[in-house]
Amino acid sequence: APVRALLGEAAQELKTIHAPYGDVVLLEAKLLRAVQHWDEASEVVERMIPAQGDKAGDAYRAQYRVFRAQLACDTNDLKAAQSEMKKASSYLKGVTDPAIRAEAANAGGRIRLLEKEPAMAGVEFDRESGFFQQAGNYADMADALHRAGDAYRDSGNLLIAADRYYRAARSFHAQKGDLMEVLGLIENALSAADQAEDEAMVQRIVVLFDEVKNAVEVEKENP
Repeated sequence: APVRALLGEAAQELKTIHAPYGDVVLLEAKLLRAVQHWDEASEVVERMIPAQGDKAGDAYRAQYRVFRAQLACDTNDLKAAQSEMKKASSYLKGVTDPAIRAEAANAGGRIRLLEKEPAMAGVEFDRESGFFQQAGNYADMADALHRAGDAYRDSGNLLIAADRYYRAARSFHAQKGDLMEVLGLIENALSAADQAEDEAMVQRIVVLFDEVKNAVEVEKENP
């Protein structure tokens, strides 16, 4: 029921600002996917291209294919995900919107993880973070850096993993993000840098840790 209410509110908002109906359909599908109603999300997104009619250009078709690739990743259907991304790639060539490119890079990274290629997944998540930075979406940029850190750690690239965790932590801290989440990222960064035996990186992370620790103490004093 809460999802239905949220869908109704979001759709109404988009209609109020006269958003294309294809955008309304995609948002509905994304919300259904977020609560793991994958079959329903799949049915809804099929209305996206017909909803736009002649106005369904490369950007819409790319988003449609990337969304279907994400759904396939959700259910670990590697073959379907690869097929959808291959179809998406021809449309993405003409797309410059960094938010759409970020979604595509995320799907590409998830496919690489399913292919058991974590180092290549890290490269895709790096691209995702770069596109989100271009879009000015720094929260999602930091999330993508976190994903990149996980992927590089799993591939054994510990120094690169430490850097990505550090950058994610620094970004979340700058955005006044959840301090416990920031501390978790710092812990990951320190562990990776320590295993990589890079003292310079360890010192950079310790400086950030001291900043965050001070912020935690201030928060305790001023709840």
